[in-house]
Amino acid sequence: METESPLCAYPLIRYNPPPLHDGSKQTYGERVARATGQQPRAFAKTLAVETECGPALVVLPVLERLDWDRLKRTLGVRSAHLMRPGRVSAVTGMIPGGVSPLLRQGSLPTLMGASLFDCDEIVVSAGEVGLAVKLPPTVLQHLTAASIIPAK
Repeated sequence: METESPLCAYPLIRYNPPPLHDGSKQTYGERVARATGQQPRAFAKTLAVETECGPALVVLPVLERLDWDRLKRTLGVRSAHLMRPGRVSAVTGMIPGGVSPLLRQGSLPTLMGASLFDCDEIVVSAGEVGLAVKLPPTVLQHLTAASIIPAK
């Protein structure tokens, strides 16, 4: 018997992805947030990273830059870097720009930036470019068993 996904209770947001580069000073994530009508502070990006212990996913607001030292301390590793695009697809089954912390195949250690919890709801990729889901950060943490990257 198939069970209903816990995500069914949360709204999906479909949008037309903006161009990767449009000449503006806004990041791609900021432009995606604008395309969905969402506040950039509540719109999250999912970064696929590699460490000496293996791959992991990091979920941060699109307005934040990843603090690599804080990430390494949280994971207890000495090295970490962004995953190459081809490896992202091989590991997650998703294409860069559409990676969701809510993986369809397997699971990866997931970390969330503490500032995401300043929002009642956040928007994360639903696993494909042009599709996102809006849910409370506590639900995302529960569904992914995410650790928290402490704020500065």
